[in-house]
Parts: sequence; structure tokens; C-alpha cells
Amino acid sequence: MKKTRILKPLLLVLLLAFILPQASLAAGSPVLSLSSVTAAPGETVTVTVELKNNPGVMALLFQLSYDHARLSLTGAEGVSLTGWDRSGDRLLWLGEKNSAVEGTILKLNFQISAAAATGEVPVTLLCGEGDVTNEAEEALTPVINAGKVAIVVPENYVPAADPSKSDLPAIPFKDVPEDAYYHDAVAWAYGKGVTKGRSDDVFDPLSTCTRGEVVTFLWRAAGCVKPSGTENPFADVKESDYFYEPVLWAVEKGITRGTDATSFSPQQTCSTAHIITFIYRAMGVGEDGWYKAAGDWANGLGLLNDTKLLVDPAENCPRGAVVACLYRWAQQQ
Repeated sequence: MKKTRILKPLLLVLLLAFILPQASLAAGSPVLSLSSVTAAPGETVTVTVELKNNPGVMALLFQLSYDHARLSLTGAEGVSLTGWDRSGDRLLWLGEKNSAVEGTILKLNFQISAAAATGEVPVTLLCGEGDVTNEAEEALTPVINAGKVAIVVPENYVPAADPSKSDLPAIPFKDVPEDAYYHDAVAWAYGKGVTKGRSDDVFDPLSTCTRGEVVTFLWRAAGCVKPSGTENPFADVKESDYFYEPVLWAVEKGITRGTDATSFSPQQTCSTAHIITFIYRAMGVGEDGWYKAAGDWANGLGLLNDTKLLVDPAENCPRGAVVACLYRWAQQQ
């Protein structure tokens, strides 16, 4: 009888010792789970990040961990535009006030290398102390369940063909190396007459572009469509200017407007926010898109991938990045 009386309290203590940590975890620890997918070399995949048991996460800063030799991050949907450091795959997700979001919060798009070895590639998030906080800026400790990309070679597998470069012309520019992210874009732009170099052998990929230049590039990429009207409200856009028809076309199509009622400011430096918004509107994705919606859309497509640029009105967009965005946009047509 005494043994029974002693064992019952002991069992109760052990049970509480097991339950209480679990209850504490459930109350304050968000759970982030990455999905697992299967694909062949050369294919693209999407790994989702699901948030559960959300105690009110307002900021989630993390670094992606995966095998860069076999996978390349090409886009991230649902990521704060001010928080994607593409040089280190470091991303920021922001929640909404008074809203404990549950379910899929991120979509991570990967390109599998055509030469990737078969096997499982773990994909996970790395969070440091204080990287996950609530509205009161109190640190939360997340539980992270890693996902994976299983690379397999199915029966009768035919390797995915790399995009053909046979129609890209040779370029004369000594400042455009073959391994630059903008090399193929420059070759495409040169061959299509979208833009030439600053001189016969200099493209100047790191110099900035003006609003007049970017609108002209976009107009040429779209096929040099003649504007249906000739009404010109801008005192700084003259009929003799190279950007005259491109500006009228862009305004007519709702792609861009002036900086005020009578000025287009064609010599003003163009930011990443400008170029991404122009492309967003030209694609007919949305009427406005300035600049949050356009940035989310562009990040999802990877238009700025490898540029180390953010979609921001204060981020100048160099020529190399401008033609890279236009080239990737043209490939979506």
C-alpha cells in the first residue's frame, strides 16, 4: 500500500515534468517548417516555409542554408523588399500588427544545377539570438524543421536543356566579362538594338541610367511601338529628343508618368524601384505597383537575381542591371 502511495506522486511529478516544457514551447515558440520536394537536375523547384503555433511574430530575420553547388536561389516570394541581401541569402519576413499569421509565409524558388549529383540537399533557416521578435520586440525562439530537395534521375530521363544562347551575338565590349551576370543580357540588348555601348568597345555596365534612357530601352524591347497620339504635356521632352516617342508611348500605356504635370525629368537617375515598376506595368500585372507590389512580383521572378540590389527608390540601377531586368522580362513573354 505504501509503495502505491509513493509511486502515484512520483508518476505525477514525472508527468508534469514532461508536460510543462511542452506547454511552454507551445505557448511561446513559433514553428517554422520547410517543405520537401523531388526533382531532376536542371529543373526548378519551390520550397515553402510554413508558420504554425504563431505567438505573434512581427520580424523574422534568417539566413538560408543549402548546398550552393547544387542549388541556386532564383526568387523569394513573401519577403520584405528591404530585407533580401542576395549576396548572403539573408532574408527578412515582416508580420502584421495584431495578426498571428498561420500557414505558408514564404516561397523559395531554386534552380537545380544541370550537373548536380543525385541525393538529398537539406534546406533550412538559420536564426540568431534576437532574429525572431514579436510586436513588443521581445525575442522568440523558433522551432525550425528543415526541408530538402531530393535530386533524382528518373527512368528515361532527358536532361533539361539550358536556354539556347545560339542567337546571342558576339559583343565587342571589353568591360563585359563572360562570367558577369549581365553578359547574356548585354549580348541580347546589343543584338536586338535595345542599346549600344557608350563607345565601340565600352558598355559601361556600372554607370547609372536616366529615366529617358530606361524608358527608351523598354520601348525598344517592346518592339518600338508607335504612340497612337501626339499630345505631349512635358516641357522637357522635345520632338527632336531620342526619347520623345518612348516617353509618349510609356505615358499612353500607363507605364510611367511625369515627375509633375509638365515635367518628365528625362535626365533624372533611374532607381531600381523605377525600372521594376515600369516593367511591372508594361507586363500588365497591375496598374500601379509603386513599388511594393512590383518588388514582390520581381523578387518572385528573380528579375534582380545576382545583382545584389534591392527594389528601393534610393537604390540606383546601373546599366548592367537594367538590361538584365529587361532581358529576363523579355524571356517571360
